[in-house]
Amino acid sequence: MGAVAARSWITLDGAKKLLSDCGQDFDRLKKSAITKEFKPVALNAKAKINIKQQVRSFKSLNVIGKFEGADPNLKDEYIIYSAHWDHLGKHPELQGDQIFQRRDR
Repeated sequence: MGAVAARSWITLDGAKKLLSDCGQDFDRLKKSAITKEFKPVALNAKAKINIKQQVRSFKSLNVIGKFEGADPNLKDEYIIYSAHWDHLGKHPELQGDQIFQRRDR
């Protein structure tokens, strides 16, 4: 099976509802997913995805790079990989996103 053209995230409540609407049980699937025997489960569901984007310039202390490949058929395709070099973990008792960040910059 090929990769989907767009990827996103879903809340836990949303995932439970989606699975339930498709006749699946979240807790049962979660329990089976930790075994080596687990196989993906096809859902009888469709999604409509609208992507709106805006290109803008900004300053960042994170790193961005571009590596051009040699395949001319893929010259207009990109893989975006992101990470935060200043991310130091999370603290569940903090307000907001709960992410620790470096303060020495």
